[in-house]
Amino acid sequence: MECAHVTEEAFDDCGSMSRIFHGGTTLTKVKGFSPFDSACLIASSLPSNVLTPIETYAPLRILIVEDEALLALELESLLTEAGHEVVGWAVSNAEARLLARSKQPDLAFVDLQLSHGDSGIAFVGQMREEIDLHVIFLTANPGLLPADYGGAIGVIAKPYSDHGIRASLRYLQEGLRRPPPSSILPSSLSLSTRYRDEWDNRRARRQD
Repeated sequence: MECAHVTEEAFDDCGSMSRIFHGGTTLTKVKGFSPFDSACLIASSLPSNVLTPIETYAPLRILIVEDEALLALELESLLTEAGHEVVGWAVSNAEARLLARSKQPDLAFVDLQLSHGDSGIAFVGQMREEIDLHVIFLTANPGLLPADYGGAIGVIAKPYSDHGIRASLRYLQEGLRRPPPSSILPSSLSLSTRYRDEWDNRRARRQD
């Protein structure tokens, strides 16, 4: 069964929030419906003007460039649980370049300080000359990044939360699969000026 989102205006057009909540509780506890089926039944009874379709996007293929094993494993778990594919994990520039060339990921999460004294910024600069690689930096020191984020989409500051990563993933998925992103920029993600301007311009053209 497919469902839809109920907009905030639903409560203005279709009665109080308490009535909708009561209806869902009755269907779930008394009638034995699952919470999902209850939500869909209630949504199907609402006028079409208060429903918005759920958009789906293809999962992202993601490369992790991180020299701390525990952080890399935790991040991989978060990404896969969110429905994306982790194509590889690198701890140095050499490994990252090899994986980026062979796997052609949609996105790379890159730490600033890598093994053997390597720099994530240097890796991104090298790859920009070879392939179209979209990058998000992960760092506890965003101030060390150049003003344009070295060509990356943006940065997520460490320590990050599960919610912050998931919200950023959704935003990035929208931006890369069907730009510009339709959701609100999450506070966990800082965008580079280049990508902010590019996506803002796309939104403006859509409205014209």
